[in-house]
Amino acid sequence: MDLCQYMATYSAKICSHMTSLQTLKSQLSHFSQSFTPASGVPSLQHSTLSRLCFLAAEEGFSSHSNKEIDFFSKKYDITLRLFSFYDNKGRKLGIETLNHAGLQLFAGLLYLRILLAIDQNASDIDQAKYINVCWKAFDNINLPDFLQTEPERLKYLQDKLFERLPAKNLQDKALSPYTVTNIKPVNWDGFKTLPIDVLFYEGPIARAYLETFYSLKCKSRRIHLIAERDLVSKKRVGRFMPSFFRHKYAAAVQSRKIHYWPQYLFLTQKKLCLEIFEHLQKILRIEQSTLWGLVDLKALYHYSDSVIPLPFTSLKDQKILDFINTQNFSIDLFGN
Repeated sequence: MDLCQYMATYSAKICSHMTSLQTLKSQLSHFSQSFTPASGVPSLQHSTLSRLCFLAAEEGFSSHSNKEIDFFSKKYDITLRLFSFYDNKGRKLGIETLNHAGLQLFAGLLYLRILLAIDQNASDIDQAKYINVCWKAFDNINLPDFLQTEPERLKYLQDKLFERLPAKNLQDKALSPYTVTNIKPVNWDGFKTLPIDVLFYEGPIARAYLETFYSLKCKSRRIHLIAERDLVSKKRVGRFMPSFFRHKYAAAVQSRKIHYWPQYLFLTQKKLCLEIFEHLQKILRIEQSTLWGLVDLKALYHYSDSVIPLPFTSLKDQKILDFINTQNFSIDLFGN
């Protein structure tokens, strides 16, 4: 292929992408106009539907638009639904959920965000995040006619992204923002290895077990990590991701969600939390370093030199019992 042919082919691909992007914008705008709430109805002006319609009518995603779609995306990612109204603090108002047409519009906006992200050379981690939640929407929403063929293209875009993986910066950014990155290598001198295999399902209580063992200079023989499913929706996390990346991504998502409110409380009410820590130290004789360990969310290798991911859905999964029966455990500890 000579240079002219190459440039012609490349230009055609660019034009094809831009056409589909512009076409999708036009389709979403037209679709939203069929059920845009009347501007004279104050109670509907700030509904979820009206906010989505505003996004569909915009030429591009502004900073405010990105915050809006990110807000709805996170809500849907957790519960697989959207409520009809949210207050200015992001809390739902009432129990009414967004109707089917509104969800169809939302699915289209999620897909539009992916095309815009690719067009604007967004980071791989952002593209992976957008694709993952878009698949959730495509799998659970009866798509409108103009999106019926897009799952095939979404699969193509996903495959192109995975050709660049694993990327070190992608894996690093997938970790919980609260993960401690400067943990010193664990000195196991003087530690006892307990005949315990911990079935670990991320949570504050499970972390308390591990920190207590560590404070007593004890470590478990093995930690079996259960992190395959979303804590709320029970759907598989990152199910279209390659296995070498999915386990780390799923564990990070699980940790971030289950520890969100404890971390939020510690960040916003740090003085109160430290006073509680001090009181617990006096009453229960728990060292401050142990209590801080619950906040730091250290890597599991801090508590055991053998951490094994398991493909189970929860501690109630029948396959866990079958697994235990084949392992000849001395003691099983369920951390949840």
